[in-house]
Amino acid sequence: MRKAIRKNRIKKIVIPAVVLIISAFLINAGYGLWSSRAEVRFRLTIWWPADYECVCGTYAAIQEGIILLRDHQYNKIRGRTEAFDAYLRDRIQELGDLPYGGITFNELAQELSYYRSVLMANLRGCVDQYAECINGLTGFYNNSSQQEKNEVPDFWDQQRHLWDLQQDLWKNRVDPLYDLINELESVGQSKINWDNE
Repeated sequence: MRKAIRKNRIKKIVIPAVVLIISAFLINAGYGLWSSRAEVRFRLTIWWPADYECVCGTYAAIQEGIILLRDHQYNKIRGRTEAFDAYLRDRIQELGDLPYGGITFNELAQELSYYRSVLMANLRGCVDQYAECINGLTGFYNNSSQQEKNEVPDFWDQQRHLWDLQQDLWKNRVDPLYDLINELESVGQSKINWDNE
């Protein structure tokens, strides 16, 4: 009987301790190991899952291709730009909250390089690929039989709408991200202690 009571007491102590240790590990894994310079010890978590690859997709009919580009591919690229926009705004706030000297020039330069050379290059590539997809769909339409063309009598209007969506991605989604990155750079530079650089 005493052994059973002792086991219950040990379980009541060990299980919460294990949960606390695992929680602490997960928090550290998710947010980086903090030090006295905790403000700059962040982990970049922007990444794109495999299903966000910039591809045109496959279709067997003209309208199917229009729907794929209009409703699926456009929304995927737009979603990526919106996620990056939100991330940059959060990061600007985070940098703004740093004390003076809370980030070094090299740390900021490395971060900005990743945004500009990797993430923005990826987004630009996706928008360019979207244009290629529209051209591919136009070629598919031109090579289709007259009967297949007759099934989509407003093809050219729908194609023009796809080009409008492509322009929206450039003007309203991708281009404003450059301004946010420049703002982030300005805020970050205001937190660098240039005397220690």
